[in-house]
Amino acid sequence: VKAGQYEPFILGDSSRFAAAVEELCELRDVLPILENSHDSMSVKLTKGPVHLSLDLGDIFLRCIHTGLTFSAGARSLVAPSLDIIEDAFGLYLALQDRLSAFDVGVLNGGVLVVKDKELEVGRWSLFNFAGRTRDHGKSYVDAVLRLMGFDPETGTPSAERISLDRCPVCGDPARVEKVIRPTTALGVDPRTLVGVPVGEHTVYFTLDCALHTTPLQPQPGFSLQDYEDAYQSGLASAQVTLVHQQALPLDAPGDLIAGYGVGSFVLEPSRIRSVLVSLDKDCDDERYVYGLFPDALAIASRALTESELLRARALAQEVVVAAFPNRAWSLDISRKVSLDTPPTGVVEFLPS
Repeated sequence: VKAGQYEPFILGDSSRFAAAVEELCELRDVLPILENSHDSMSVKLTKGPVHLSLDLGDIFLRCIHTGLTFSAGARSLVAPSLDIIEDAFGLYLALQDRLSAFDVGVLNGGVLVVKDKELEVGRWSLFNFAGRTRDHGKSYVDAVLRLMGFDPETGTPSAERISLDRCPVCGDPARVEKVIRPTTALGVDPRTLVGVPVGEHTVYFTLDCALHTTPLQPQPGFSLQDYEDAYQSGLASAQVTLVHQQALPLDAPGDLIAGYGVGSFVLEPSRIRSVLVSLDKDCDDERYVYGLFPDALAIASRALTESELLRARALAQEVVVAAFPNRAWSLDISRKVSLDTPPTGVVEFLPS
């Protein structure tokens, strides 16, 4: 192993790692369903009707390569997903209780479906409601009900309009953001979002405060242009905090950055330029940008080769798993952009 002739994972026993994950799940009252094939190993974490699946083989390799014991690896790499399951299940029970006049269920493990008799009222992603903080109080459930369009006092549909400068969850100041996601990873019908399809991805608007990111849904009296205008008006003061920056591997000409939401900067060249200016990097001409994960972006002065992109993606995954463990899923969007535009937004760095 030390000479590099063997990979360290061949010395590990994946069944023992799976047993450590099962033990952790038992302590957290979550049912793990192991699914093995000849070339893959996954686990479906289940609590009531809520579930999500993890690539246990990939997590096992990360555990080996980071030198963690199997029990420590389970706690570090699987526990964040257990937090998501518990939060989503708790919210489902709370909403089921508060919307007692409706039939409230869960579809595909994470999509909340509300029906009035046989008529579907709406669908929402339970996982999207978690935001960036864990909160189980009544005020939070009230905020989620308002976000869904229900009066939290009566549990009936409300005609109240959403404000585009206030977080619908906590009421703090917020601004309209624009994000891009693979359509298959949305967890909801894209028609329930304010956005447009772009190939295999969907671009849609969110309302962001310091703690919560809330996907916007169509509201009476608002057009798509109203949301775009609100987004554009807030660009100058839009703030991003970078938690990581380094040169791309294999001496590729560019940088890898990580920060909440930076993967969607592929949509906004002016914010990419702002990042490069803050890093004292050359920001003339064109750049090739790769949204690898929702919170990781590669910026290169030329198109990356397949091997360079593969290494950049592996490095980005290590970073986002540590910094944003609940959001380490592939974004896989790239484009060539012109930086012939003034920089916009504020770039800060996480203190080291």
